[in-house]
Amino acid sequence: MGCDDYGCAQGIGKSTLAAEFHRKGYRLLSDDVCAVESIPEGLRVLPAPAHFRLCADAYERLGTPQGASFNVDKFVVPMKEGYCSDPAPLKAIHILAEQASGDPNFKVLSGFDRVHRLLENLYRPQYLKGQSTQGNIMRLAGQIAEQATIVEVSRQRDRNTIERLVSFLESAWAARFGADQKKERS
Repeated sequence: MGCDDYGCAQGIGKSTLAAEFHRKGYRLLSDDVCAVESIPEGLRVLPAPAHFRLCADAYERLGTPQGASFNVDKFVVPMKEGYCSDPAPLKAIHILAEQASGDPNFKVLSGFDRVHRLLENLYRPQYLKGQSTQGNIMRLAGQIAEQATIVEVSRQRDRNTIERLVSFLESAWAARFGADQKKERS
């Protein structure tokens, strides 16, 4: 699954993964798209709408939560408890990628690949062309690449292994960031 006209890959499993982390008690700022702000203390992620947009199989996997509604092509499910309504420091960005087979892989990106992958995942980049803010976005991407850990998480695309992917990421986070920050991830 590659990037589309909107910038970020659709249908790669971001919302399904976010919903599984939420189900396990992690606090979330966003299901999919989020804004990053540069402040004197560093970078922070701003909260987005407090809901998931899930395809039918992910919605059913959660047990058809109450308060959900169907909108165009996905179910909109409120986050309720566990929604983080306050901005949080940006420490890491995880970019999902597919692989044909094998165990999940956690690869910390380096060099220009960091900026390149960030730019690939901008939301609706076609709106930036010719805008006066385009330079600001490029500077912010450079700042994010400099200050945050950027990781590519490659995994087999199998909806039945989402719990295994969450466990894998918890282990990878403990090794990379320390176990004491487990439920602070955004």
